[in-house]
Amino acid sequence: MSDPADTPGDQDDELVDYDEEAQEFYDKHSGEVRGYLRNVGTPAEYIDDIVHDAFLAARRSWKRLRTSDPRAYVFKVARVQRARRAGNVLKLSQRTVVGLPTDPHGDPRLSVRDHADAVIDRLDLEAALAALPERHRQVIVLRKSFGFSVAETAAILNTPAGTIKSDLNRGMAALQKLLGTAEEAKER
Repeated sequence: MSDPADTPGDQDDELVDYDEEAQEFYDKHSGEVRGYLRNVGTPAEYIDDIVHDAFLAARRSWKRLRTSDPRAYVFKVARVQRARRAGNVLKLSQRTVVGLPTDPHGDPRLSVRDHADAVIDRLDLEAALAALPERHRQVIVLRKSFGFSVAETAAILNTPAGTIKSDLNRGMAALQKLLGTAEEAKER
């Protein structure tokens, strides 16, 4: 005898609920994933396809994911899809950083001297991030721009938490050095 919960009507109702939840999740987080992909230098022509594939993979596993961490899962799938589509070698001209604060420390309370200075600061930050090794750039963007914890970043990048901490420290030190060099050049 079959379980009454296994009737086709009940399965359809359950699926509709998951569709609505998954759609709300997509609406809430798809912009973040797009921003992440832009920030790590993904060519623009790949971004929409990668976002679509990542959220489609999440939808297929939504019943299991909805009670765990679907956000980290989607970022991880996006990272893997990016590597498959774009490869690890990107031309410097294709690397752009969008969505980061104009202040490298992210403090919105700091006043910007004027728009031109903000643009120059932004360009310096983009150039400095583009000069970093890809792993350091990914860790900085996930931790500082998107606010993922060390554990979430480790899950997304499939890397031990200690390596994430090390990559963040090394990447931030290199970024500060590069930005310091840019500041010194401006003063000359």
